[in-house]
Amino acid sequence: MTKKLTAAKERFLQQYIGLLEEVEPSLTFVIECYEQGDGDIGERLLRKVLEGIAPYDEQNMTMVSIFGQAEADMEVLAAYQNVIYVASNMEEELGDEWSPGAYMRDVFLPTHKKWMKRVEGKLKELE
Repeated sequence: MTKKLTAAKERFLQQYIGLLEEVEPSLTFVIECYEQGDGDIGERLLRKVLEGIAPYDEQNMTMVSIFGQAEADMEVLAAYQNVIYVASNMEEELGDEWSPGAYMRDVFLPTHKKWMKRVEGKLKELE
């Protein structure tokens, strides 16, 4: 039973890492769109990206079963979910403090990379 559960978690993490790997170039393109004045294109792509990753939050039971034992992992996940929330509501959340492109470049992308390293580390622990 434990072996099957570990194998299932490994498969889940491999698929999730695949999704996260697809997100990064999309985020880079979104940033470029904002920087080139094509915010409407960037916003449409960003909306689709966020829809794809939003279900993998701290309410997802699989995520909790994999990452819930380590408080540090859950803190990084919560930070990642927070930047997803802000990016989903940039008009209301950013105000004058950040431009969308700067937020995506300076906050979202680094937080995404940090979370991805945590996920990759968790996969290595299970292997």
